[in-house]
Amino acid sequence: MNDSAAEQALAAFRQEIDRCDLAILESLRERARVVGLVGMDKRARGLADVYRPGREAALMRRLAAADSAPFPTASLLSVWREVIGASFTIEGHPLNVVSGSANAWERARNHFRAARHSRASGACAVVHAVAAGEATVGVASLDDDEPWWPLLAELDPPLHIVARLPFAPGLYPVGAPGALVIARNPPDPSGDDLAVAIAAEATGEVLTACDDRFLVAAREIGADMTPLGAYAVPIDLKETAG
Repeated sequence: MNDSAAEQALAAFRQEIDRCDLAILESLRERARVVGLVGMDKRARGLADVYRPGREAALMRRLAAADSAPFPTASLLSVWREVIGASFTIEGHPLNVVSGSANAWERARNHFRAARHSRASGACAVVHAVAAGEATVGVASLDDDEPWWPLLAELDPPLHIVARLPFAPGLYPVGAPGALVIARNPPDPSGDDLAVAIAAEATGEVLTACDDRFLVAAREIGADMTPLGAYAVPIDLKETAG
């Protein structure tokens, strides 16, 4: 094949890529149209401030389980995190996310891509910001020295733990301990979830501890535990296709 023929072949491939890009854009526009209708329905039913991490987790699991090869699964999920984040703005309810420590800030920025982010002076301040309606959700690190999680059950109305970050650790380096997401609305089931509670004994997975009390994650909550919410079991990208 001479140089001219090679350039023509390459140009044809690039045109095909351009066609694919426009098809993707059209699909995103159609998705945005439906998301806008969802936002209108939520407002009509007074559901303007509902964050659905369980639904998000179920979607991410479906994408991770799909055969996306040769497109890397981690890259696919990263793209969809952007799409999900933008959807809140399209609905007319952009997420306001507040975080405390540097680790919580990093987790929040990686997960809630298109959200409005702010910092608070510690995890307890994060809890109070969410309780006061100053933020949609808060992110508190599991290695935070402040005993923030007992506050959740003491508030009236109480706050809930609704997600654990990172949800897909393979999307970016983990390094530091994870974080938990706090919201006013209770968690919604994803199909594979762990309940979170305060316990007097180290049962299930111990997330952190303070003054002989443990914050634990378990499949079932015992009668002597104080439930605080639940979160979707994170994805192990090593076990997914793509």
